[in-house]
Amino acid sequence: MSVWMVVNPRAGAGRAAGVAAALGPLIAKLVKSGGLSRMVSGAQASGLSAQADSWVGTGANAPVSGQEVRGIVGEDTVSQFAQQAGISDDEAADVLAQVVPHVVNGLTPDGQLPADDDLDALVAKFGG
Repeated sequence: MSVWMVVNPRAGAGRAAGVAAALGPLIAKLVKSGGLSRMVSGAQASGLSAQADSWVGTGANAPVSGQEVRGIVGEDTVSQFAQQAGISDDEAADVLAQVVPHVVNGLTPDGQLPADDDLDALVAKFGG
């Protein structure tokens, strides 16, 4: 089941596919060239240090709201994702609020941010 179907269970398969197709390139863009560190720093600067620390740490991920994720990734990123996925900005922010903690957590399995070069090499392997 896609993230979009979890966030909006009444969404059709076509909309879910559009969201899924837009997520891959967006995530690659968000994490490469120091982007992962910027997301964590952005969360901390937005008063979400506990949440960011939970994503990097080895415990459970603390949630964020769609509004909070806008401060982490920026309004332009939310709008761009919404346009590419064919959904509203609010829906895009809600999807990203579900995805961002898992992305950060998945890229920090040992509780440490990887070196930017290592992360860029990983993203490049997947075509990003």
